[in-house]
Amino acid sequence: LRLLRSARRTAPARQQTLRATLDWSCSLLNEQELAALRRLSVFAGPFDMELATRVVSEGADDGGAVDAVCSLADKSLVRVEQLEPARFRLLESTRLLAREMLADAGEGESALRRHAEAMASIGPRIAEAFFLSGSDTDVQDRFAAWYADLERALDHACAVADADSAAAILVGLRSMDQLRGEMQ
Repeated sequence: LRLLRSARRTAPARQQTLRATLDWSCSLLNEQELAALRRLSVFAGPFDMELATRVVSEGADDGGAVDAVCSLADKSLVRVEQLEPARFRLLESTRLLAREMLADAGEGESALRRHAEAMASIGPRIAEAFFLSGSDTDVQDRFAAWYADLERALDHACAVADADSAAAILVGLRSMDQLRGEMQ
């Protein structure tokens, strides 16, 4: 984030650095939006609303999570990468700041756990699509964007000895590797 601090002295304070602009934007968020932004920082790449909801919500309030993600997209803090099916992404500068805020809030471990659980739910779907699909490129197109998140989730699941999540994630990674021709 050091690159975000080089100032333009003639601009208003909130616009002198990218960091100041992001801080100012975050200061306008309500608590639910701010919590959602922090938690979304665990994604390495794009995510859909189902994955976002699983990572953002701490309980049964999925509607609040959906509203928060949509509000962040309306405020350009979450980028809408694709409309059908909807895919979102945090820009890297926003992700870095949100990750700092996640650590400062002490929510890192719980967000990483929910991320690993969400990605574990994707693993078996990738394997099923791989074995049932008539076209490998269809499966690759649907799931390739989640590869980095599967790897990150596997690292976390292994670090905390969550064997069930690790096994489910490995199923998805192995299927993706086979699709990419990296495994026999």
